[in-house]
Amino acid sequence: MIDLRNNGGGSLVEAVNLTGLFITQGPVVQRRHPDGEIIQEFDKDPSQIYDGPLEILVNRFSASASEIFAAAIQDYKRGIVVGEQTYGKGTVQSVVELDRFLKGEPENVGQLKITMEKFYRITGSSTQHKGVTPDVELPSAFSAAEYGESSQPSALPWDMIASTKYSTYNDINDQILYKIRSKYQERIKTDLELKKLKEDFENWKRLKEKNSISLQEDKRKKEIDEQKKKSTQPETAVANSSGEILPDAKADDAKNDKHSKDTYLKESEKILLDLIASYPGSGIKVTQVEKK
Repeated sequence: MIDLRNNGGGSLVEAVNLTGLFITQGPVVQRRHPDGEIIQEFDKDPSQIYDGPLEILVNRFSASASEIFAAAIQDYKRGIVVGEQTYGKGTVQSVVELDRFLKGEPENVGQLKITMEKFYRITGSSTQHKGVTPDVELPSAFSAAEYGESSQPSALPWDMIASTKYSTYNDINDQILYKIRSKYQERIKTDLELKKLKEDFENWKRLKEKNSISLQEDKRKKEIDEQKKKSTQPETAVANSSGEILPDAKADDAKNDKHSKDTYLKESEKILLDLIASYPGSGIKVTQVEKK
């Protein structure tokens, strides 16, 4: 599992190189210049460092190079993407120093950031606005209308160009995705933590839409106390509904305590186990262990 939540991206070269660890070789992303020229960025190394089950965890704030990597893994059917719809940052900016044009000025006059290119998936679809849609969507508190590139009034629109030539893997198919999604839908109805996460998001959305508060001190204090109770995370069960054992938060202090409160991460682990169990020709056997 590769956790790219809140990863705002970085180097395009690193995104291509990272993708190359999980595929043999081929195109990773396309770039379109203002004059219409299309440039394809390739992984040219035929070696594949890891060929096993792969899951990419994303959220609404996974952007830019993170989206390039997640999109490539998804398009090659090399792994699954889990989480929320990503940010939708599919543009390339270049910073121009204004000092070069105003050399007579005694002080620095600043910089100008100009959009120079757009990114496109190997399928030809832009990551702009739409971002990457997960194969398994977890509950989300954020709407595209308020957060992400699509919420910006001056953002460039989504569009498409021609697809590149690439060969997909046999790691992910519709049957595998159906099994994984079905098991997730079963858990979201019965898993206490998932149900509470969904309820917390719904409560948070209702509070955000509420545009008034009580000026009566006693009533306001009661409202605050109720909100605090609702936001309190329950103690994490050691075993989930399927009997799979998760790390005990009390065992390794702060590190595992943080893990125990991360419902997204724990659910992603369960989804990954489902993927491993259905992975073609992996030879991996998933067994359930009961805590004594």
